[in-house]
Amino acid sequence: MSTPAERATRALADVARMLDVADRIVARGYDEFVGDDEIAYLATKALLIDLQTACGAFDEEFRAARPRVPWRELKRIRDRLAHHDVSIDKDLLWNVLVRELPVLRADLLAPDR
Repeated sequence: MSTPAERATRALADVARMLDVADRIVARGYDEFVGDDEIAYLATKALLIDLQTACGAFDEEFRAARPRVPWRELKRIRDRLAHHDVSIDKDLLWNVLVRELPVLRADLLAPDR
């Protein structure tokens, strides 16, 4: 059985990898994201679900040490994407990619928190 610190280290590596993927989706541009090809859109939905799942590995002490991370909102968007809405507005997801995830990266992965 792993310790909370070991689980957090693995989860942080997973989160960093997912945020790198999100950056690659953004680098392809808005037009490709909202275009007829659904790949980037569907990948973003899956990425956000997996991102919150990875964040679920963090214990309360880890979360409390990072009060700027929107833990509740991550859970809400995951639940919405996974269970409630078959189709989420592409502009909403694009805004999460370009506005929210860079802030999450800074708040969660910055060495000085």
